[in-house]
Amino acid sequence: MLSKQQWNAKNYTQLKFSIAPTLADAFKIACNAANVSMTSVVVEFMTKYLKLAAAKRSDFKYKTKKQRRDAIKRIIQSLESIKNAQEHSRDNIPENLQGSTYFEEAIELLTNIY
Repeated sequence: MLSKQQWNAKNYTQLKFSIAPTLADAFKIACNAANVSMTSVVVEFMTKYLKLAAAKRSDFKYKTKKQRRDAIKRIIQSLESIKNAQEHSRDNIPENLQGSTYFEEAIELLTNIY
């Protein structure tokens, strides 16, 4: 049978860090006032932080090169579709508007898409 010290050594990792004495004292006082252990508060904080960090990582949709390339292809297809719609619109401008500012902006947009 393992002693408590051996069991703790096998099942736990001790973390050591340095903080300002005033912060450490205030933390100890707050934990005592709430009747909770300092360790339980730190463990709860770390657990919440890890969940938040995991959620942020899962929000990143383009982790692989293939995912990024596929996304770029979809964007290019969308731009081409918009360009085609703009060309159609330009080609169907009434003669009295050809040469107008609207017409010139349509041409400029088409030439600057790529």
